[in-house]
Amino acid sequence: MNCSVGIKISTDKISYIIMSETGRKVNFGEEKYLSNTSTTEFLELLQSILTPILETPEYKIIGVGVAVPALVENGTVIGAEEQIPALIDVDLKAYLKAKFPIPIYVENDCTAFALCENLYGDVAEISNVIFVNIDHGVGGALKINGELYSSHHNRSGELGHMIIHKGGAPCGCGAKGCLEAYVSVPAFLNHYSKKLEVASYSVDLQMFEKAYKNGDEAAIDTMNWHLEHLTLGLSNIENLLGPERIVITSPLSDIDKDYTTKLNLSVSETALPAIASKLEITKAKLGEDAISLGAALLAFL
Repeated sequence: MNCSVGIKISTDKISYIIMSETGRKVNFGEEKYLSNTSTTEFLELLQSILTPILETPEYKIIGVGVAVPALVENGTVIGAEEQIPALIDVDLKAYLKAKFPIPIYVENDCTAFALCENLYGDVAEISNVIFVNIDHGVGGALKINGELYSSHHNRSGELGHMIIHKGGAPCGCGAKGCLEAYVSVPAFLNHYSKKLEVASYSVDLQMFEKAYKNGDEAAIDTMNWHLEHLTLGLSNIENLLGPERIVITSPLSDIDKDYTTKLNLSVSETALPAIASKLEITKAKLGEDAISLGAALLAFL
């Protein structure tokens, strides 16, 4: 059976999924890397991950898709300063094609997420959908009138850089008051650390989740603060585009079982009632695998 490889590049690790042509996850894994990893070191790591996979005959790999948390133009990673500085202006597609004689695809991670959820999730029959990925950054993809939207030079979906507070918290993009500066995972943990009056590097999501589920006041306040700001962003999106569904993938949504229930209520109270009454906010059906699976899916399109 033919398979493809889906690579998800995050700010601290490279994850991969080997997917069959029927959409089955055959194998998976990940490799960590340091924030100061050079471009050469990063590319060598990526090559070391792919080489043994492609040399395994049973997989019958027909292509490799790579999803990156940055804009992509003709296989070149652009605007990566915030997330993966090692890949700034790197023609990742050309590099991998020179190393491996199979089709290579490089795409924005939210676009890969949207491809996966649109095919394997619950939105195939829904015409207008916004896909939101909340992790180290905040990104999005749009399905409009039944088609995944691609703008001029593929430069759209940067929902995280919507300004929700003029002159507010500084964002990695250089602006102030961006949605990302309030609802991304680093912003979330930074707020929590301030509540605890400790250094931000001393807290992580595992620590937070334990405290939250134990009813810790600082943890509950942090989640409410996060949802309050995310509500502003989602309400703006709903007022502007009026999607029928907003699909969210995030490690934060897995911590609170009522995450989307709370958002459905708060957005219905914040956005225009006539528009918000038609909206449903849900978690991604494929969870955190959605991006890697979407990248793998590129080889079968």
